[in-house]
Formats: sequence, C-alpha cells, structure tokens
Amino acid sequence: HAESDHPRRDRPPAARDRLIGGESGVESAGSLGTITPSRGEQLGNLLTDILRDGGFSLALLGDLEGFPVAWATAPGEVAEARAAAVALMQRSAAQARAQLGLGTTDEIMLHDDRGRRLVCRPFRAGDNDLILIVLVPGSQQPYRMMTNRALREVRRILGSAGE
Repeated sequence: HAESDHPRRDRPPAARDRLIGGESGVESAGSLGTITPSRGEQLGNLLTDILRDGGFSLALLGDLEGFPVAWATAPGEVAEARAAAVALMQRSAAQARAQLGLGTTDEIMLHDDRGRRLVCRPFRAGDNDLILIVLVPGSQQPYRMMTNRALREVRRILGSAGE
C-alpha cells in the first residue's frame, strides 16, 4: 500500500486472511472526511465479500477525485493505480456526457484484450459522490447483481437510502 496523506486503518487479520494472499484496507478519503472505524470496517468487509462472492480480482470504493476509500484485491492487483485511472476515466465520461447532453452515468466499462472488464459504477450515498470499481476477470462472468448489492449496502452503511 502506497503512503498517502490519509491515515490507513488496517483490517483485522481474520478478514485479510479470507483473501488468500490479497489485500484489503480502508482510507479516510478527502471528500468523505473521516470514516468511523466501525463504518470503515463494514465497508472493508463488504468489499471483501463482494470480491469473493463475485469472483472479482478487485473491488474498490473511491471518491470521484480518485482517492480509495475501501478496497479488497486478489493477489497481484494494485488498488491505488486503478483508482487513479478510474478518476481520469470518470472525468472523461463527465465531459462526454456534458458535450453530448447525456443523463447521469450508471456504468462505465473498459474491456481489455484478455476478456477482463473494469466496471465503474458512480453513485451517490448521502452527501457523498462515490464510485464502485470491480475488475471482472471473464468476459462472460456476471457482475451486475453483485455490484447492485454493493451499492445498496454502501448506502445503508453510510446512512442513506441513496438516490
């Protein structure tokens, strides 16, 4: 985990061990202010569960500036680098939306030549504009039901019904 201006709260070892060599964590992101340890642990546990249950390589919750809030990764994945790339992609999508007069973006997806999909789901939870990012390793692997579950749970954890 790269050092940042935001203090890191490590997850309990038992939760990290479920990732079998992967990593998880929680940050206090700038636009969210301070996440209480209880909520941070809930978000981290949620992403660990989403990673496992969805068969994803990466599950990351970030703010729209690219700061990771909470994440879980399979072995070999780097959450912070993906968050920065997604922030750039989010800004590009916002510009395209404005120029084309499109409505609110529900999902942004990148496909690579190995069949992997980087799925980005921007959403609002309370007063927070967030983005859920998952890396789906197979081109035919379902993901939408699992990401919908994650959005609902993040809204519940952060105390809002969502919009």
